[in-house]
Amino acid sequence: MGLCGSTASNTSSAEVSVDETSISEADAIAMRKKMRSKGRRVSVSAEAGADEDKDFIPPIINKTEEETNHIKSILNKVFLFQGLTTSEIHTLVLAMSQVNVNQGDSPIKQGDKGDYFYVVDSGEFDVFLKGTVDENNLPKSVFHYKSGGSFGELALMYNAPRAATVTATSDSVLWSVDRKTFRKIVIQSRQERAQYYENFLKTVPLLAKLTDEERSQLADALSPVEFQDNEVVIKEGDTDVDDFKFYLITEGEANATITKNNKTAVVGSLKKNDYFGEKALLQKMQRSATVTATGGVLKCASMDVVVFERLMGRKCLGRCPLVYCWYF
Repeated sequence: MGLCGSTASNTSSAEVSVDETSISEADAIAMRKKMRSKGRRVSVSAEAGADEDKDFIPPIINKTEEETNHIKSILNKVFLFQGLTTSEIHTLVLAMSQVNVNQGDSPIKQGDKGDYFYVVDSGEFDVFLKGTVDENNLPKSVFHYKSGGSFGELALMYNAPRAATVTATSDSVLWSVDRKTFRKIVIQSRQERAQYYENFLKTVPLLAKLTDEERSQLADALSPVEFQDNEVVIKEGDTDVDDFKFYLITEGEANATITKNNKTAVVGSLKKNDYFGEKALLQKMQRSATVTATGGVLKCASMDVVVFERLMGRKCLGRCPLVYCWYF
């Protein structure tokens, strides 16, 4: 079925998408890189006023377990999908269809209507823009996709025509998802989750002094994450600050423990509306406690260190009671 073991490209489609029409290709690439470097999620509020089919049910296309796991491993590297839940990623994978592309064929042509989003399973593709030529006046590739790359999302998000042509440079295999499914999962679900987070944040005493605008920005920056019973969320002694996250509990419970002289003691019990992980981010220090899910699935809204510092760092401590933080 075209599975390949190649390592995914280090460059995500969020950085190099070629479907933006309101700005130049160079500007689109620069914008994506800047957004990623700042830890900002790609906006999904485009196509205002569009009539989404809320009753639409994504198709289910049978795949082997190997194919399913392979596609998931690719999607997990796509920046655009990093805010999706495990369930949403699974639905997206089930809806994807395999597309075999011959060398020289173009699944996307500049000016065409956007209808599918694509993930490269195997093979390679060049991206061409009309009027972009080399020293011999031949079409010049502006980007190259390999296994693990993905393209086509912005035309679906912004209801815009394709702004470039993507051509296979070898016989290739793609996985495609249609526009309705893409928008249902990537846009509609995320908008609904952002609204849920806004309402949830209003119930968190920690954030009572935030303005509606600040709360909205915070809700848009949060990503859902789940932990199974007895799974460690943060570990005492961890020092990789750049990989740290801040957590708000939306459902479930957790225990915070500290180990000293080979003895482990529970120092806190956490439940819905509680938060943890901020001290290490604020003070650039190692984790001083371990937090473990307990009593079933623990659901959290998480925020990485870059976004945390931008939205909830020291500059907001005059109004935000993070100054009265947990000791982990």
